[in-house]
Amino acid sequence: MAVIEAIATTYLEADVASVTFSAIPQTYEHLQLRMSGKLGRSNHEGEMLINGVSSGSVYSRHRMGGSGSSTNAWASTSADYIVGPYFSGTGAGAANYAVSIVDILDYTNTNKNMTMMYMTYEQGTPNLYFGSALWDGTAAVTSLTYRITPTVSELLTRGSVITLYGLNSS
Repeated sequence: MAVIEAIATTYLEADVASVTFSAIPQTYEHLQLRMSGKLGRSNHEGEMLINGVSSGSVYSRHRMGGSGSSTNAWASTSADYIVGPYFSGTGAGAANYAVSIVDILDYTNTNKNMTMMYMTYEQGTPNLYFGSALWDGTAAVTSLTYRITPTVSELLTRGSVITLYGLNSS
C-alpha cells in the first residue's frame, strides 16, 4: 500500500514572487507538489528550479495543452528552468484558481537524471496542460522553487496554497 505524507505547506498570506521548499527529507521514493493558485494580473506559466539551479541549460521540457476549442504543444532542450504549472490570472474571476499536481520521480537517486511530470487545470479559461521535464543533473533533490518568470513582473497572490508531499510504496 502506498504511503503519502505531507512534508510542508505554504499558505500565502501576502503576494510573493516565489515559494521554496528547502532541506527536503531524503526518506521518500518520490515527491509530489499540489498547488492551487492565482496570479495578480494575467494567466502565466511558472518555473520550477531544482536545488536553486537556474542557469547552465540543464533542463529539457515539453508541454501539451488544450482549451476545448484549440490545442498546442511545444518542447525545448537546454533551458535554464523547467516550465512549471500555469496559474490563473485575475481575468479568470476572483474564485477561479488554477490547480496543479507535479510528480518528482526518484528524487534521491544519484545514478540517473531527475524527471518530473505535471498536470494543470486553469479554471475560468479553461485550459488543461500536461507536461514533463528532465533535469540534467544527478544530485539528490534537496530544494524545489516555484516562481513566476522574472521577466513577467508577476506575483503569486494571497490565498494560493502549495503543499509538498513525500510518497513511498510501502
